[in-house]
Amino acid sequence: MVRPYCADDLPRLLELWLQGSLNAHPFIPAEHWKAMSRDMQTGFLELCDILVYTDEYPDSPEAFLSIIDGFIAGLFVSKSHQCQGIGSRLLRIAKRMHEHLELTVYQKNTGAVRFYQKNGFRIAGTRIEKATGEIEYIMIF
Repeated sequence: MVRPYCADDLPRLLELWLQGSLNAHPFIPAEHWKAMSRDMQTGFLELCDILVYTDEYPDSPEAFLSIIDGFIAGLFVSKSHQCQGIGSRLLRIAKRMHEHLELTVYQKNTGAVRFYQKNGFRIAGTRIEKATGEIEYIMIF
């Protein structure tokens, strides 16, 4: 089921974010993500509208999508729940909430690029992310 974020979700969302970031971005040192984890804990998620996917029981988050003013700040699905349509489902809900969506994705994260393209996003440009020096695609829907 998909539901809004509640404060009790924070530890699990941070876990999903960190594990997802480490798994999807092996080309970025793990220390980068661990350092960013502190920023996530101190309020970043509070700035976002967050959709949370949970199994019916237990009500533990297995995926989430965070949005700030039409910008998808993150979409993370636990490894055990990937390839089940959950990420696409969260995107469909986000598309109903926002007429235009934008996100950035690392060029080297080819699986994510294909996933977003399959879900109707297109590459609108590129940029270099300052913190990592990596090329990111700017994708829009």
